[in-house]
Amino acid sequence: MVALRHPETLAEIDTVSDPVLLLLYVRIGQTKLLDNRVIDIQSENGMEAA
Repeated sequence: MVALRHPETLAEIDTVSDPVLLLLYVRIGQTKLLDNRVIDIQSENGMEAA
């Protein structure tokens, strides 16, 4: 599962604005991976430290 959310309210977003929260959930066999990252499109390298 991949989702983009508002980084402060976690509300669903219809249009990608700056910044966004990227959420990722992956299951491989018995292993579950969960990660999230704030992405700031206007920053120099494209990501803020989370």
